[in-house]
Amino acid sequence: MHNCPPAGKWSIAVWEGDTSTAAADALAACGADAVAAAYSLDSATGGWSRWFAGKPDVSNLAPLNDMQGVLALGAAASPAPTPTPSGPPGPSYGATYTGQTSQGLLMEFDVAADGLGIERVKFGFEGLLNGEPCQGLMNMTFGQAQTIVDNAFAINDTDYTLTGRFDSATTAVGELQVHIPDRWADPGCSGDPLTWAASVQ
Repeated sequence: MHNCPPAGKWSIAVWEGDTSTAAADALAACGADAVAAAYSLDSATGGWSRWFAGKPDVSNLAPLNDMQGVLALGAAASPAPTPTPSGPPGPSYGATYTGQTSQGLLMEFDVAADGLGIERVKFGFEGLLNGEPCQGLMNMTFGQAQTIVDNAFAINDTDYTLTGRFDSATTAVGELQVHIPDRWADPGCSGDPLTWAASVQ
């Protein structure tokens, strides 16, 4: 088929092939579902015959002969698919996330204004120091923001290890383990790994 119609537009297409080829088969040479409709003028009767894709009950276009032309309409182009996010959205820029650890104590942190790092963390903790209960409140502001990569972060400090991931723009979850060294003797105040959850209030 020569001069196949562009999507959504008309053209005079010419079949070059076997005589008496079914209209659907000839038009399919333009590509699968590429032609929506076609018309042909019968020189003997002066009437139009028609063909519509997927509608044989209303199509009456006779088989095409070699070098026969038809007025063809290209099928409309399909709309571009909506991109599907590969993962959850990143953190809210410049936001403070507040929540609790699995000990029921405060967990709080600030996301930088550019959304690329953690600028401050604050959390409560309970543990053991030489077999005795110990507790405290850690509040640390970083001179250089702790980087967020693929909606997750990991802060490995002398006194604690804090990891987290953002499962939406306003919520985050993660783990915390405190291992504060005793300034005079080991072991210091330490505890089992904790979980935490926080959100933008």
